[in-house]
Amino acid sequence: MTLNRLLAASWFLLGKFYDAALWDFEEAARWYFKAAEAGCARAQYNLGELYVSGLGVLRDYAEAMRWLLMAAEKGNAAAQARLGAMYYKGQGVARDYVSAHQWINISGENGNAKARKAVLALDEMMTPDQREEAVRRAEAWLDEHGKKWWVMKEWRE
Repeated sequence: MTLNRLLAASWFLLGKFYDAALWDFEEAARWYFKAAEAGCARAQYNLGELYVSGLGVLRDYAEAMRWLLMAAEKGNAAAQARLGAMYYKGQGVARDYVSAHQWINISGENGNAKARKAVLALDEMMTPDQREEAVRRAEAWLDEHGKKWWVMKEWRE
């Protein structure tokens, strides 16, 4: 592991400490931001969640989407599920069931059991053409990126 990855992991852990142990979300956001900028997917996801909830930062769905997408692209299944939920609700983006299904499906393929159930519920709300498009997009993403539930790419290198 390189020095930059060690620093990013340390900053993430500091953020997690302030977040989970002390409930100091402003300080958590500061450390998550440093780690997220350094490319730590778990910090990107946690920072995105802070922007969704408005804890420690001003609620900003567009900023949440930005960080969550970075984490999702690295294979973070929780970020993928949250992106799907945000597309489903229209938070920070226009409501889009196809994109919601795509990301929730990817999350399920990456090991998120709740996402697997959510995809079935979404199926009922969509037309056959929408389902087909969502599945096509998810399969294309998985073909390009592969399943990552077993270990995120950032920690393999």
